This record gives sequence, C-alpha cells and structure tokens, in this order.
Amino acid sequence: MRPAFAIGVLASCMLFYPEYLRVPVGVSQMSAPRLVALVLMIRLLSTQPAPKICHVDWLVLCNWIWQVLAQVAAGSPQETITTSIGRGFDTVLMYAVARYSITHAQHFWDSRWLIALTTIVMGSIGIIESFSNYHLYSVFDSYRGWVWVDKPPEQRLGLLRAQASTLHYIYFGMAMMQLMGILWLATSGGKSDWIVKLGLIGCVVGVFSSLSSGPQTALIVFIAIASLERAPQLVKPLIGCLIGTALLLELVSNRHFYSLIDYIALNSQTAWYRTRLMEVGFAHLSEYWLVGIGSNSIGHWAKEIDGRKHVDVVNHFLLIAIYGGLLNIILYAATFVLTMAMSLRPKPRGRLAFASGALIITLSFASMSVSIFGPALLLSYLAVGAMVSLSQLAALDSEDEMEEAIMPHFSD
Repeated sequence: MRPAFAIGVLASCMLFYPEYLRVPVGVSQMSAPRLVALVLMIRLLSTQPAPKICHVDWLVLCNWIWQVLAQVAAGSPQETITTSIGRGFDTVLMYAVARYSITHAQHFWDSRWLIALTTIVMGSIGIIESFSNYHLYSVFDSYRGWVWVDKPPEQRLGLLRAQASTLHYIYFGMAMMQLMGILWLATSGGKSDWIVKLGLIGCVVGVFSSLSSGPQTALIVFIAIASLERAPQLVKPLIGCLIGTALLLELVSNRHFYSLIDYIALNSQTAWYRTRLMEVGFAHLSEYWLVGIGSNSIGHWAKEIDGRKHVDVVNHFLLIAIYGGLLNIILYAATFVLTMAMSLRPKPRGRLAFASGALIITLSFASMSVSIFGPALLLSYLAVGAMVSLSQLAALDSEDEMEEAIMPHFSD
C-alpha cells in the first residue's frame, strides 16, 4: 500500500462510521477517525522520512497550543479545556497524517478510489434520506454523547434534510463539499478517470441533499473558481468586479452588502440571523478579544440578535475568537493564507493552484455561516496538509525543470 492511500482510508472512516460515537481513553474521547489516524501516524513515522518543515506546520501547531493556553488563562471550565486538548487529534494529527503520507504527487492519485467510493455511497445515502424521510443512521442516536442543542429532523422543499453519519445536515453538506475539493486535488497531476467523475457527482448529490444554503453556495463557488483554470486571465477582472459590486451595493442599498445574502438563501430568516450574529459579535469584541470568554456566557447576546433563548454561534471565525481571542483567528487565517500562497509558488500554475485556492476560499466562505465540527473539521486539516505537501513537491519539480533548462547553457 502506498503511503498516500492512508488519506483515502482516513477520509472514508470519517464518513462511514459516525464520528460522534466515541470511547473514553484516559482524559480523551477517542473517535474512529482519531484511532485510525493514530495507527496510521505510528506506521508512517516508522516507514516514511519526515517532510520538510515549513511555516504552515508551525502555524497549525501554534494555533492548537494557543487555544489551549488561552482557555487556561481565561479560566475556562475543565471540560472545555480538555475538549480543546483533545481537538489536537482532529487538527494537528489529521494535518500530520497528510503531511507524512504524501511523498510523491503520483502517490496521492492512489487515494482517489476510496475517496470516490465514499462520496458515491454517502451521496446515495443523502438521496435515500431526502426522499424516504428517514435518517439511516438514526439507530445510533441513543449512543450519542452530549449535544448542546438537540435539533429534530427538518424538511425543506418537501424533502428531508440529509445528514447521513454526521450530527447535523450542515456538517454533512460541508463534509461532502470538502471531499470534492480533496478528490479534485488528487487529480492535480492532470489525470482523471471514470471513478473520479462518479465521485464528484456523488459529492454534488450529497451537498444538495443536505438542503443547506451554506454548503450549496460554497460548492457553486468552488466549481466557479476551479473552472478558472481554463481561463486564468479572467481572475483579476473577476476580483475587480466582485469588489466593485460589493462597494456599489453598500452605497445604493439601505443595508450592508453582506446582508443581501438573505435574498438568495433557502431560508432568509436563518440567513438574517447569521448576518446579525456577526454584527452583535463585533459589537461585543471587548468581551473576548484577548483570550476568549473563559467561563463567561454570551447568552446576553441573544436579546440583541432575535430574542431567542440561546446563541447559536453559526460562524466558525467568531467561534474561534470566542475560545481563543483575536490571536486565535490570526493564526487560523494565516494557516490558510500561507497554504494558498504556497500553492501559487510553483510555475507554471496549474490545477494544484486553482484546486487549492478554490478549496480554501470556499471553506473560508462557508465558515462565515456555520461552525465546523465533526468530519468537516477533520477533513479541513487533512486537506490543508495535502495542499502543503503537494505544493512542496510541485515547487521541487519546477526547480528541477528550471535547472534542466539552464544547465545546457552553462555546458556551452
């Protein structure tokens, strides 16, 4: 088995087996993906050479360490601190598996089979759940751990919102969207075949069966950006148009330009809540900007949002700030910015650059309307690790090609 095949094993494990079913091991709650990742990491450490350390590696590690230290400094409850420590399995460990797995771009191609089969099966489950009005994984509901707000099954457009093995239909849509990005990354060498095409179709079906505006919009954005690989000359004009449109809408509308998303969402009420949450969260910045909220509550925000009894933090950037202050956001955002910069470094820029950029931008875009947990969180760090390794390999290949082009001139 080639090392990069481990990514396919880990990705399939995240979706086929409910990640929320965990067993206590010491102070940590171990899920199936965490256990699989640990076994794979031990195997990789004993067989694979260490990858070349880069700035993104340090950012991922420091981001996790800072969040734990910030919560200790803020006086957070012991349970919250323990959860943050355990989250290192979902972030640093997943990232490390990807970094050690990909030692050759060709090897990553091997992971497409398991990833594609996973998306095909999960997409099929999404369709079955939507039309049958029954969650196939509901038999595991009684084994779930503590859930902050238990939300009953929900319908939209006369169909059940599919959630498959995840805790929530939005998480299912986000996970399928990210699997599409990882599957697209696997084709960065320029190859594609029928299993990849079926896998991509499975991703699209899974995202739309969740009937969630955030993942669906993110998927459309991903496809649009990835398609620009065929016409890179349009990138700068399109960026200019987007900025100009946002400024124009801000000037001519009686609402902020970001509030206009209410008119394109499947549920304008929940879209309005998300925009209002950002505004209220910014207004209360003084409560968490340094090390987070600690043991304090943000329940009083609810009166300023829509009067509900609790605050549903459906914004991953805001959630990160609440649990680690502004430095937590800076470290998190810098991880993605530097990863995208690395993917742009190799020349000529091809599918790797556009696939990485598309995945990072769409993940950041979707994070504005949902907090990322479960498989979606794990897959995001698995994808970042893959992007960093592929970018390093692509940079080495471009340097070798440059040397081959230059050497004949010196020999003359």
